[in-house]
Order: sequence, then C-alpha cells, then structure tokens
Amino acid sequence: GGVPEIVSTADEGLLVEAGSVPQLAEGLALLGADESRRRAMARAARRRIEREFSLDRMVENHARLYRQLLTSSS
Repeated sequence: GGVPEIVSTADEGLLVEAGSVPQLAEGLALLGADESRRRAMARAARRRIEREFSLDRMVENHARLYRQLLTSSS
C-alpha cells in the first residue's frame, strides 16, 4: 500500500528507496531539468488517480468487499 500503490509506473512518478538521499537528489535533478517530463508525469498520475481512486470507484470496491464478506459468512 501507500505510495507504491499510487505511483505504479515510471510514467506517473519516480520512486526512490526510503532514506536514499542520492536517489532523491538524482530524481529531483532529473525532473528539475525536464519540464515536459514533469508535465507528462503529472497528467499520467492525475488520470490514474481519477480512474482508480475516484469516490465512485472506492464506493464500488467497498460494496464488493461487503458483499464478499456477507456471502462468505453465510
């Protein structure tokens, strides 16, 4: 869960190992030097968030879970 669940591909963002200052610095330098890449990542991330984490999608997922729990306990 968490950030790796949200940023699933390099098109949506950059993931660095926790505590890795060199990886973080490299990623920031890369993005700082490439505005078109930053904008493309932002668009891709926004599309994924709207598709996967919208209110409708979250309600649908919870309803599916409740139905599964109800049928498995019967």
